[in-house]
Amino acid sequence: MKRTADGDVKFSFAEIVFSPFLSLWSMAKSKEDVNTDLDLDLNSPDKVEAILAESQKEIDTKVSKYGGSGKAQRQEMLNQTKVDKKDLKPINKEKTQATKEAQRENGEERGD
Repeated sequence: MKRTADGDVKFSFAEIVFSPFLSLWSMAKSKEDVNTDLDLDLNSPDKVEAILAESQKEIDTKVSKYGGSGKAQRQEMLNQTKVDKKDLKPINKEKTQATKEAQRENGEERGD
């Protein structure tokens, strides 16, 4: 990096090419800046924190109420719709082929 007499900064070709890689490298080596273990207080004098705490409480309530039911309902539905192999009927390939040919002919007659 060089400064000109006007105060402009000029980068070399190598600095321009390697700049994204150096940025990624420094981001990978740095520690996280975000602390996820934040405790919000409902009675906080800060209005934003109080509103966020109330919202967090509502979300936690909904997750605990409805969170696990989706998986249980899905599993129950899968069990109800399960079909045994003995209940399945074999496909008549000749009939299927004739149906496909008839559909092609109808499509050609319509000009599709």
